[in-house]
Amino acid sequence: MFKGQQEILTPIILMGITVAVISSVYFWGVPLIEKNKDSLYLRKSEIFMNELSDEIKYVANNGGREEINFNVPGNLRFFPDENYIEMNITTDGTIYSSKGEIYFVMTSGNIVSGSPIGVWGKDEPFILKAYTKNIGDKYMTSYNLQFIRICSGSRCYMIDLEGNRFVVGGNHKIIIENMGTGGPSVDNNGYEVTYSKIKISFL
Repeated sequence: MFKGQQEILTPIILMGITVAVISSVYFWGVPLIEKNKDSLYLRKSEIFMNELSDEIKYVANNGGREEINFNVPGNLRFFPDENYIEMNITTDGTIYSSKGEIYFVMTSGNIVSGSPIGVWGKDEPFILKAYTKNIGDKYMTSYNLQFIRICSGSRCYMIDLEGNRFVVGGNHKIIIENMGTGGPSVDNNGYEVTYSKIKISFL
């Protein structure tokens, strides 16, 4: 091969190698980056829901008003009548099983009239769990935070969420405010329940 031909072929070979390397990185690297991004979003969502439950519990026990930033790429849904907060996030992949509920915090107590009851001094006053399902080629993960009664004998305590029902996207402040206590009142099962009223709103 002549020297001139070598000089022409060398850039062509180098260009071919470069294209092959870039294609390989794109083929294998982009899905890996997306997977890591999804994992980050889901872990961030899990951390946020844990922090939200802890802040509500703190305000219920200590009074006052607290704020927590909601900046996860999902939506937060508040259902005051059900004493329930839900966050949904859609991703291309998931770090959770899609075959059932995953409990981060659960009760060791029992179920009365369809509602869980925790044990005073042992359980948290809430249940926190996640559920993942397939939606086409994506996954939707729902994080569910439900406040429950915790009881010692027939005496119970419950954090009662108040406010207007809402659905918000990311980049909001969630406001948690202690509105005092209610009760004790006796329910249909004979439990004497004292309520800590917590107002939930957003900015």
